[in-house]
Amino acid sequence: MSSKESAQALVMLVSKWNELEKQLEELLGGKLSDR
Repeated sequence: MSSKESAQALVMLVSKWNELEKQLEELLGGKLSDR
């Protein structure tokens, strides 16, 4: 894997994690955003 490919994979992981975190916050009524 080249550094460019690994960077793209990392960006995809981060964006997917952000989406998951938003869904979690909605499920928990926004409790996570109080951190």
